[in-house]
Amino acid sequence: MKLIVLSGESHCGKTTILKRLCQRLGEQCAEIAREVPAWSDNDIECVFQCGERRVAVCTMGDYNCVIKTYGQKYADCDVLICALNSGFMRNTKYKPFEDVLAFDPRTTVVLKRREPDETRHESADRACTEQLLRLLSVI
Repeated sequence: MKLIVLSGESHCGKTTILKRLCQRLGEQCAEIAREVPAWSDNDIECVFQCGERRVAVCTMGDYNCVIKTYGQKYADCDVLICALNSGFMRNTKYKPFEDVLAFDPRTTVVLKRREPDETRHESADRACTEQLLRLLSVI
């Protein structure tokens, strides 16, 4: 399984972008499953059949146990895309980036920065969504 991580600070738009990605994939692929994780009413998990590949998108992934859980839960998928708060890189209790690399040493990390100019926020989110779609097309 290939792992793609959308990483950025808290409230920079990671969940919004992954929800947009799910919407775009839903237009292009067959949606197999969608659920709201028990621990959050804002996060979602979706699985799509895109041609021969199965793609899972999870808007949560900040904690090491979540990465491991998703890896097991979506083991039948070819690609797993999830969010990861970059603030956890400095955390002493959780080491999600170490867990990500242990799960897939060839993990692709896409960095999402908070757009300081509110008028450019929408276009920055669209560009990031397009970048993720391009990554999916070459994997």
